[in-house]
Amino acid sequence: DKKNIFFSIIVPCYEIGREAVRLIDKIKRGGKSDQMVRLPANLVPRMSCGCKVKEQGHWAELLYTERRYLSEVIMFNSFMNADYENCDNSEELFSVAYQYTSHFDFDTAYICLCETTDENGERILDAQTYTDRMVLRAIMKKNEGFELYNEHFSRRDLLPEKYRKEEKALYFFPMHHKNHCLGYLALSAKSVSGLKDFFGCWVSEMCSCLDKVLLYEENQSLQEFRKLSTIDDLTGLYNRRKLEQELSKKQVTLKARSIEFYIISLDMDGLKTINDTYGHLEGDAALIAFGNVLKEAAGEFGACFRVGGDEFTVLVSTGDKDELDKVMQGIRTGIDTFNQTSEKPYELAGSMGYALFKKGEEISNCLRRADINMYADKMARKRGRD
Repeated sequence: DKKNIFFSIIVPCYEIGREAVRLIDKIKRGGKSDQMVRLPANLVPRMSCGCKVKEQGHWAELLYTERRYLSEVIMFNSFMNADYENCDNSEELFSVAYQYTSHFDFDTAYICLCETTDENGERILDAQTYTDRMVLRAIMKKNEGFELYNEHFSRRDLLPEKYRKEEKALYFFPMHHKNHCLGYLALSAKSVSGLKDFFGCWVSEMCSCLDKVLLYEENQSLQEFRKLSTIDDLTGLYNRRKLEQELSKKQVTLKARSIEFYIISLDMDGLKTINDTYGHLEGDAALIAFGNVLKEAAGEFGACFRVGGDEFTVLVSTGDKDELDKVMQGIRTGIDTFNQTSEKPYELAGSMGYALFKKGEEISNCLRRADINMYADKMARKRGRD
């Protein structure tokens, strides 16, 4: 009984589109379009007739399975994103990435990243394509874990030679985040047909976090370089570069508010005699000991700098004369203690002079006054010895 049967109409969308393009092209060429174009539509009888029940059940099952799968992918992506948020370095990132490889089939994954420096040692910033040289950074093996590497190779080789020999076939996937080319992933697998959306999400989330982590590690390296560039290699005190930076900061601060601080200028006396008599190794040891005395005496109120061979500066971050006196007395006491306990064949000695920074004067003038006072102390000590 036809009147009790429900039908669905399958609209021929692609045919409609092609016909529309054909008509437009006909009109552009000067032809006339038909007033009415009819395209056949298929009628699909539904459940009530009983002939399509099995087919409907099949499609319903597929739809349910696909929706459930997509829900799992979304959940998978959310969990992965949350775990990546806590990664601060490459090792932590690859550890998280490996945990999620259980969601797809593969044998071995080789993570190859672009070089961060060129042949001249200059940093490559925001590479938008693959670099000529690549770095194998990690290898993940299914159910075996992962290991970090740092093997450099030519991009033409795709992988270092020993790994190419191990694999019969490799699938390559680009790794990028926005317009930043990070590298590529070489995957050894029996088939890529089973990777689907889980794998795509895995690569995408890893790249997003990797871009952040590489930037963080680069900044960390830069911070470490900046720190080392302001440290005196021998004594561990700050160097002249750092003193100039600190004084520049104070100069900027002075424009906003009035501050007071003391500058202590020091010379380690007798260094040439120690070098000539006992050798430069002992001279270095004496400089290190003198620097340690300054650090101990300066405490929380002072920053110590070695600005020349035997020249030192201490910035006392307060205009309180009592605190200045404590620092200077601490230096004298530290020198005396070293001389009484070190059992060295020589004694430490130092000349000191200080100046209070006065509102309205140039910092360079304050430094000059501290040096003048230090040289006055040196001359007085010399006359005392004579």
